[in-house]
Amino acid sequence: MAKQSEETKLKRRKPENRRGVFTTWGTSTWQALLAKSERNIIDALADCTEVGSVERDITQAVLEGLWRQPPGEWLLVIRVDTQEWATLVSRTWSSDAFEKLAPQFEGQMLLTGHSDEAGTVFARVVERDEKATDGVAIRFDFQSDGEPWDSDDDDEFGDGEELDDDELDEAEFEDDEEEDEFEQALNKLTETRLVADDLPPDWLEQFDSLPDAHQAVFRHLDAYVPGLYYLEEDAQLTAPFGHDDILPHITSIDLVRLGKVSADEPSPDALAETRKLHAAIRSADVADVQKAIASGAILSPVDGDISALYAACYNLAYKPYEPRCEIINLLLDAGADPNNNRSHEGTEYADTPLARIIGRRPPLEITDPIVRRLVECGADLNPPSPYPLQLGERPLHHAAKKALPDWVTLLLELGADPLMPSEAGRTPRQSVEDLIAAKAESEDYTAETVEQERKDYAPILNMLEEAEQKS
Repeated sequence: MAKQSEETKLKRRKPENRRGVFTTWGTSTWQALLAKSERNIIDALADCTEVGSVERDITQAVLEGLWRQPPGEWLLVIRVDTQEWATLVSRTWSSDAFEKLAPQFEGQMLLTGHSDEAGTVFARVVERDEKATDGVAIRFDFQSDGEPWDSDDDDEFGDGEELDDDELDEAEFEDDEEEDEFEQALNKLTETRLVADDLPPDWLEQFDSLPDAHQAVFRHLDAYVPGLYYLEEDAQLTAPFGHDDILPHITSIDLVRLGKVSADEPSPDALAETRKLHAAIRSADVADVQKAIASGAILSPVDGDISALYAACYNLAYKPYEPRCEIINLLLDAGADPNNNRSHEGTEYADTPLARIIGRRPPLEITDPIVRRLVECGADLNPPSPYPLQLGERPLHHAAKKALPDWVTLLLELGADPLMPSEAGRTPRQSVEDLIAAKAESEDYTAETVEQERKDYAPILNMLEEAEQKS
């Protein structure tokens, strides 16, 4: 009889009998957040100061794909009839909501996940504790830095009859190769931490693989984590990896919005069209861009911090170039502001569409007419960069330091200011000279390499010096 993994047992159990956590069958990073309270869970969340508003019972709208998500941070609070825990589906990382809400929430919160290719899995349960430094008391904490079992075959069960709990332990794999794969993939628990008042210190020693221990943790917590996700582009709630059968067990879905809710925010329909617009920009679908614009998509950055034109200019680095150029022109024709972009609140810095094109350096023969069109429409040629390694540098600084003479020529021709300094007070020419001097002093560069650098940069330095003299 072949040994079955805990993931296999979990997946084959009926939803009402499941206690465990979904698996990605690989190394993808994921997070999930659950919560429970002796109070009505929405009332308990509504009392958190981080919550801007709640909207109760949007269950049918979400399940039928009719719900239109609002801007900003939000959570779908999903209750199922199979367990006491509610799943909180976040638009962003679950850990962000966990950190904001856990110190204020009257109840328990459970954060779990798998982090990066190192294979770290974790599960933490906390309760509000005003006396604690971070506002929470840890009730359960499990973390292990082992590598999860990764098997593609185990995800496929065909159309076999579903087994009940008593029959699971008697189930057999007909294919001996599956057993061999499992035996070869067993992992040792390494650097494992377990904090739990109600478990013995050697509790984990009974498990011979990290995935099995992870599943046992959730049986102990009486929790099932089906990995619910809301697919924004498809307006669809889903539970991946064969756990979609939990969806009929959903009893209620409520909306919790974090942060201040603006009275003049865009309508859900306008936001839906805006998301369609951004999806069409990414896929270079000119027809869908036209439809979204005609249907009222918002061109400015309203849902997050990115404008449609910024997105289009960012994606111009990818082929096919022709439809991406057409999309940029369509957006400008529709009135997109070339300086309404990814702004950095509280500073003077702004990463503009023009700066993104230069930073990503698509072929100049493709982008030359686009850059000229942006400038004709009022694009700033001298915006200061917001990024730490180039803080306050202008597009001309970037083109010069990256040894892009054609870009330097184009920017100067269009009117970029060669005397505009960076935050360090250095002009583009001075920044190039500083770069060469730093390489000359570095042990990483030979004298021959530095001399070649001087020759490579000479045409750019000459252009910048001549432009300075004319300014």
